[in-house]
Amino acid sequence: MNTTPRKRMISCRIWRDFSTEQKMPNTDISNKELLRKLRNQADELGCIVANRALPVCLKAIADRRRVTSVEFVPMPVRAMLTTHSKGFRVFLKIEDADQATALKLCYENEDQRQLLPLKFRFPLAHELAHTLFYELGTADDRPKEIREFKAGGGKTILENLEKYCNRIAGHLLMPSPLFKNKILKLKSLQPHDLLSFAEHVGASLESVVTRLDEEDGALIHHDLRGCIAAIRKSGKRLSVKAIARPRKLNVAREIRLIQAGEEWQIKTDSGGSILNGEAEGTVKLHLTLETNLSSQKVEHALNFVRYNSFEHGESYVFHLVAIGPLS
Repeated sequence: MNTTPRKRMISCRIWRDFSTEQKMPNTDISNKELLRKLRNQADELGCIVANRALPVCLKAIADRRRVTSVEFVPMPVRAMLTTHSKGFRVFLKIEDADQATALKLCYENEDQRQLLPLKFRFPLAHELAHTLFYELGTADDRPKEIREFKAGGGKTILENLEKYCNRIAGHLLMPSPLFKNKILKLKSLQPHDLLSFAEHVGASLESVVTRLDEEDGALIHHDLRGCIAAIRKSGKRLSVKAIARPRKLNVAREIRLIQAGEEWQIKTDSGGSILNGEAEGTVKLHLTLETNLSSQKVEHALNFVRYNSFEHGESYVFHLVAIGPLS
């Protein structure tokens, strides 16, 4: 009979503490399978430090991942991770060196009531995601990289690594059990509700939309017969930074064709631009809904709100859903 005491189950369906590294061989593991494992690891780390409530304090995750310091420095890149004999260092870009001391103090004292400023949280989460590719070893060992994504899908190893670390970062900031619980309780997924949610959890709107795209049940719960998109406007060009749409609901053909990283193609019924300088508004348009037996034009409503994303150009959140009768 095994007399070893059973480990107490932690909330959010956590059965083990991933702050102690478990090696996962990379041999013959597809990018999809590796991403799934690392997202699960990020979910569990996030749930452990959040103690059943969002937002997640990234300082607590950094400590578990042997990040010995986070430095705020003027530099050409947005963020950078380095290894040393005691663990990792993270460097985050600032424009003004005079900000460094205050930001360092904010990071060191971060708690759920006083988070690191939003513009630094996602870059930090992204670098923490990179640490999951390393075996931590003992306190005196330099972390050893043991995993990597493969080239594929028209992207190099580095491109896939950066893309998937963005996904993993979203799970560190918004672990699945906590994220689902909060999203299901939202009054709606309209732009203002999503922007308030993003502010509460300390995440960018773009990362919230990316996480929503992974939670089909939440989109169905809110009867999203369309999509939510994070949009960047530069000149006359509208670029899709992130998009969420349900996989188990029939949505318009034009919506199914939209891809993150590409240009937003949907126009008004008269062929004009969706955005014409307004900070927020509603546009009615007719899109093509297809079934096995027919194809019909159905009225949709696109609600949009402009928001501050700390990036060049104007940023908007789009909420586009069918409102007309479906035969």
